[in-house]
Amino acid sequence: FLGDSIFEFWRDEYIGQPQNSNNIEIFESLYTLKGGGRYEGLLMGISGDETTHLLWRMRNGEVPSSPKPIIWWVLIGTNDFGVSQCSENMVLQGIVKVVEELKRQRPHDKIVLNSLLPRSTNKTGSLEPPRGSLSQPFYWKHIRQVNKQLHQYC
Repeated sequence: FLGDSIFEFWRDEYIGQPQNSNNIEIFESLYTLKGGGRYEGLLMGISGDETTHLLWRMRNGEVPSSPKPIIWWVLIGTNDFGVSQCSENMVLQGIVKVVEELKRQRPHDKIVLNSLLPRSTNKTGSLEPPRGSLSQPFYWKHIRQVNKQLHQYC
C-alpha cells in the first residue's frame, strides 16, 4: 500500500505518533495472512506525502523486492492540492508518474489505483462552499476532475 497519511493511519500512526484506534486490527484482519486475510499487506504510507515525495521514495529503494508483492495499491495526490496547492493537471501528472515508475520497476505486478478521496476544509465537513460564499479552498471540484481523468487513464 503506497501512499500518504491514509495508509499511515491504518497502522494506527499519524506523523509517526501512535494513535488510539483499531485501524491496525481491521487492516490485519483483511490484509494479513495471520489475521485471516488472503494477502500479506505492507503499509507504506507517510503523512503529508505528495506525489513527488512518493516518487522520490520509489526511485531510492522503497519498492521492496521481498517479499515478492504482486499487487500494489496506490493512493496519493490529495496533499498535492492541500499542501502545495498544485493544479489539477500537476496532481494528475504526479499520480501518473508514480504509476509509471511502479510499472517500470515491477512490470508483471498488478496496480490498483485508488481515486482521490473527498476532503474538505469546511468545519461542517461539507464538500462544497456554502451558497454565496467566497470561502476557499474547496477541493472537491478539483478532486472530481482528477478522478475523472484517472478513470480515463486506467
